[in-house]
Amino acid sequence: MLRALAEIGEGVDVEDRVREAVARISEAPLNPEIWPVALESVARLNGGWGGQLLAAHHGQPILNIGGGVSSDILQAFEDRGGTDPRINPRVGFAMTMRPMEIFTDTDFISDETRRRHPFYQEFLDQVGAPYCSMAALHAHPGDQIFAVVLRSAAQGPPDAIQKRVMTRLLPELAQAVRFQARLESRAAIMTMRAFEGLAVPALLCERSGKLIAATSQGDDLLSEQKIVASRGGYLRAVDATSHAKLSSALSRAGAGMERAERRSSSVLLFSAARDAWLSAEVASLAGSQDGLGGFAPILVLFQRKPSPPLDLLSGMGLTRAEAEIASMMGDGRRPGDIAQARGVALSTVRYQVRTIYAKLGVNRQVELLALLRSLG
Repeated sequence: MLRALAEIGEGVDVEDRVREAVARISEAPLNPEIWPVALESVARLNGGWGGQLLAAHHGQPILNIGGGVSSDILQAFEDRGGTDPRINPRVGFAMTMRPMEIFTDTDFISDETRRRHPFYQEFLDQVGAPYCSMAALHAHPGDQIFAVVLRSAAQGPPDAIQKRVMTRLLPELAQAVRFQARLESRAAIMTMRAFEGLAVPALLCERSGKLIAATSQGDDLLSEQKIVASRGGYLRAVDATSHAKLSSALSRAGAGMERAERRSSSVLLFSAARDAWLSAEVASLAGSQDGLGGFAPILVLFQRKPSPPLDLLSGMGLTRAEAEIASMMGDGRRPGDIAQARGVALSTVRYQVRTIYAKLGVNRQVELLALLRSLG
């Protein structure tokens, strides 16, 4: 192996470079800022210009780290569905391979087909990555983790020696990923134990909403199925509008983890009847100092904290103007008074009132008053 590795470069101790890359890979779980450096060193050793570590859940990205690859390229990769096997033929072929089996584009697609394929034409060729070396580090139904070395047209497919180098480094990458996952799982469990002791309703889930753990109070909320519930092991908000907001918050938290940023957001979740609500704080547990990203769970904390009436009404789908009018009606004011106070025609207010009733599922002002009291 030493002789083969030495053939990669002239006058360079390639074995030293391999040992250096292994050291960086081993350090990365404890210092996540090293991951891009480690991935770029893997790419350079294998004759490519950039390295990628990808994880996907049913084709949806949960991790996308690059070394020597710009953030714009990484984002465009996701935006174009790069982890979807129906869109990216590399991922599709990788899913048919056993873990640690290295392949390149010429193993599964002809030059003629590659030149016509939309993902190659519109993305891979445009960013200078028409070739790659790729292998799965981990593969279970629905979940995959891939290591990728991006190669330009001039670099072409990897040769036999370069494949041997990558074969040498793949187990190191897989071990580092497993170690990272154990570290982050341990931190997540400790976090949940703390919230259990504080009697706080809390859930841990993946970016997709797949539930991992819950405090007993969080389990109670799921069992009630009034505002949130478990559907096939996934977190769901019962109200459709609320669920869309919750899904967006989970995606934002997941995006923050990919970029080693702490991201949190607060969303208001309502029951289907709009007669109960909870505030959900959604936050990534990984950050630049303590997490690889896509392997760390997302924390969801529930509480019914006081919220300004206008925020509550906006959270129920009203525009700001509609929320202000509904709040004024909640104070007992009539449409004529509201029109005068707002300096608009009475017909305008009456139209807005009808819209408010339709959105909130009430028919009269007395029902609106009852709804507002129940939310207070």
